[in-house]
Amino acid sequence: MGEALGYEIDAVEHSYTNEPVTRFAKVGTEYPNYTIVRSADDNENKKLTLHVTKILPSMFNCSSKDSSPDAYITIYLRDGEKKIKLGRIMSRQVKPFLRLFDGFDIEGSLSKGKELVGDYLYVLSE
Repeated sequence: MGEALGYEIDAVEHSYTNEPVTRFAKVGTEYPNYTIVRSADDNENKKLTLHVTKILPSMFNCSSKDSSPDAYITIYLRDGEKKIKLGRIMSRQVKPFLRLFDGFDIEGSLSKGKELVGDYLYVLSE
């Protein structure tokens, strides 16, 4: 202990971990949702093309005008172990979304533990 200007000073040791800092926050998965699954062995037909990357944000912009959060379906992209949230769409946008990603591996979840497979992916559409 030391003293400076009449105050006692305690020596405090800090320990730091060497965990990498990322710019993404880890949050829970929102339901209902669709996940676009990408893997290293995807062929050229499953690559995200320029027109898809242009259309998807416009879908998110249209869906952000509705104020009811229960009406949203969250879209995720999973590439290996990484899963990121892309945005949210409305139920009326489900069919165009699934057509846009025809040929991609799409996983759907109605709630935790309730997966949507095959034609049941369309359950969330109007």
